[in-house]
Amino acid sequence: MHQISRMTTALASLALLGGVALAAELKPFQTEAKEKFDTEIEAPLKAANAACGVTFTVKTNFEAYKEADWSGNSVSSRCQAVIDSVAALCERKAYKAAVAKKIKEIHCMFGGKDGETTQNMSVTGSAMVYKMHPNNSNLSDHAKKTLEDAINK
Repeated sequence: MHQISRMTTALASLALLGGVALAAELKPFQTEAKEKFDTEIEAPLKAANAACGVTFTVKTNFEAYKEADWSGNSVSSRCQAVIDSVAALCERKAYKAAVAKKIKEIHCMFGGKDGETTQNMSVTGSAMVYKMHPNNSNLSDHAKKTLEDAINK
C-alpha cells in the first residue's frame, strides 16, 4: 500500500512538472520576438553594466507576449529606456555605488496596466521592475524617478 502511495505521488509530481514546462514554452512568434528583443538590448545592457560596474540580469516573460497587443510598438525600446535610466543614474557619482548595491536585475515583463506609467514600475527586492504596456510613455523619466525614490528611502 505504501509503495502505491509513493508511486501515485511521483506520477502526480511528474504531471505537475510537465504542465509547468509546457506553460513556459514559447510559441514560434514569441521566440522570434524574444530573439529580436535580446539582440536589441544587448548593447544598452552592456553599457549599463559598464556604467554601474556590475552585471545586470534582464528577465522577461515572453510567454505572455501577445503579438496583436504590440503590433507597431517596440518591446525592446521600452526595456531599453529602463536600462538606460539605470545606466544614467550610475553616471551620477553619488548614486553609482548605491545603484550597484541595490539593483541586480532589470525585469521587463508583459502584463502592465494602461494609464499612468509609474503604476507599472517598482523596485522589488534587487530588481528594477517594469510591467510593460504599449500605451505607457515617458519611460525614462518614470524609471529614473522610481529608482531615485527607492535608493533615497
